[in-house]
Amino acid sequence: MKLKRTALWLAATAFLLLAVVLIAQPTVAQSGPNLFTNPGFEEGHHHQDGIAEITVPDGWHMYWVDAVTFPGAYNDLVAHRPETVVWDATGGVPVGEEVFWRDGIFTLKIFKSWAPMYAAISQDVSGLEVGRHYLVVAPVYTDIYDWDGGKIPPTDSSHGQVRLGASPVGAGWRDEAAIAYSGWFASTYAGYGIFSYEFTATQSDMTVWIEVKGTYPHSNNGFFIDTVGLYALDSVSAVTNPGGGSTAPVVPAGPTSTPLPPPTPRPDGAIYHTVQGDDTLWVIAVQYASVMNMTPEEALPRIQELNNNP
Repeated sequence: MKLKRTALWLAATAFLLLAVVLIAQPTVAQSGPNLFTNPGFEEGHHHQDGIAEITVPDGWHMYWVDAVTFPGAYNDLVAHRPETVVWDATGGVPVGEEVFWRDGIFTLKIFKSWAPMYAAISQDVSGLEVGRHYLVVAPVYTDIYDWDGGKIPPTDSSHGQVRLGASPVGAGWRDEAAIAYSGWFASTYAGYGIFSYEFTATQSDMTVWIEVKGTYPHSNNGFFIDTVGLYALDSVSAVTNPGGGSTAPVVPAGPTSTPLPPPTPRPDGAIYHTVQGDDTLWVIAVQYASVMNMTPEEALPRIQELNNNP
């Protein structure tokens, strides 16, 4: 749903939004479910290809660069295979590291020390509507640091980067002729960045990609990912020659997305959001979910309810 020129008022308490006033009533948005399987990694995990150091959530596949460099790596240093862990909070969480979990008891950790690191997870999704726009949402916590009595993150935000993409099933990882990518987002440190990307489905079965890379050989190049989402939007575009093979490119829907900045309350605790022409209720829900202490799926109906179900 495209929201017209309007204003969204968000008055927040410590646990939810008290009031949302949406001036002008737009048409109803499509507000379907999260289309990913196992989006919060609560539904099982396994060792991929029998590798003990590579634990992957069920329904997902892991990729990495090993023993070669990659574009953007510091001084063309060679990258090495990371380790991945689906971390179970019931086993104990060190003080201060509770922030790595957004929901439930599991979070995905990807990390490597003293070397550049480039990795990705992907999932094949079926039942998409050709021509329909879809929104990928990936919360990523960049845990890159050197240790000096505590974690010291880099001053350069490009040392940790995130990229999202979509392709026909069968496309090879990093095949930029087949995968429609968002472009690289600079990471945020000491908190989850919420990254989003909108694409148009060209086939009913597609692969969605979430990539992370640490470009510098810090003592820890780490990323946490939790509660990812894939949502159908109500906008539709014509797709010519959608094709059936892995070489048929996906159509990006409009300009490359940018990470959504965290909302900043005013002194009275209220948050004022001016709805832009390309905003959707899903994008707004993603942006304000953390303020509401909810997941985006929970925030969307709450915002709709407070706006008389637009």
